[in-house]
Amino acid sequence: MSRLLPDISFVVPARNESATIGACVDALVRQGDNASVEVIVVDNGSSDDTADIAAARGARVVHEPRPGLAHARQAGLMAAHAPILVFIDADTLVPPGWAPAALAEFRRFPRLVAFSPAFSFHDGRLVDNVGNSVFRELLCPLTNAALLGLGRPGILIGSTMAVRTDALRAAGGVDQAFQFYGEDTMIARRLAKFGEVSYVQRPRLHTSARRYQDRGLINVVYRYFTIFLLIQLGRIGMAGRLARTFYDCDRGAMRGERCRAMLVAALRREQEQHELAPAQDDLTPAEPRLGLDT
Repeated sequence: MSRLLPDISFVVPARNESATIGACVDALVRQGDNASVEVIVVDNGSSDDTADIAAARGARVVHEPRPGLAHARQAGLMAAHAPILVFIDADTLVPPGWAPAALAEFRRFPRLVAFSPAFSFHDGRLVDNVGNSVFRELLCPLTNAALLGLGRPGILIGSTMAVRTDALRAAGGVDQAFQFYGEDTMIARRLAKFGEVSYVQRPRLHTSARRYQDRGLINVVYRYFTIFLLIQLGRIGMAGRLARTFYDCDRGAMRGERCRAMLVAALRREQEQHELAPAQDDLTPAEPRLGLDT
């Protein structure tokens, strides 16, 4: 591969992540010891010094002022130069040697277009670590195997997603209707037309449990699982509307009782419409596939 073209583009969406972005970028830059990498931090309208810290640590900073994870992911996709793109959360720490191991995964499985690896928490409480162990070792592998057995895409987890750049671009990029919850599952659906999408046990890395700690384990799991299930059932419109409501609640556009009232109203409206709109599934086996040589 040409020295002018990196092997992997790491894309880190970040909004007000000054507390974590330095360590994240440092770990990514060190991947260059064993592979050619570029590190892109997408500053998603930060009001702190996230962008300055990232640039000082060696990242290329791309600015996407429109708030929303999907907007930031799309900006990173358009800026990336490598054939393999890895979306990484700003609080994720990639261990030494992870980049060549990820490249090897794509070489071993030529039909693989995307994967998410198992992870551990670098700041987890006992309840976080126990819950993640069950999720990582039992729920994810079983669900992933069941989905693949049904001819559907496996699981992608937004904290880390490794994808073939040309496949994601050919698939239309990141679905902008899902700005946070469900955007990873929608990426999996889009990419499934071009090859296999799967959850894998290795190469592992370390991410943060702060979302579960800040918003409550049950609350976060409920939101992720609800959107994931609706998408799997083909209820894309319903999933998108609920995801937007969850996102608005999380970022403070709606608060307290108003947020709960909006969620209840959205669920009731979707229940009433359930029999009126048949489920739509856009996974068709006749779709053309890319050449997947690396």
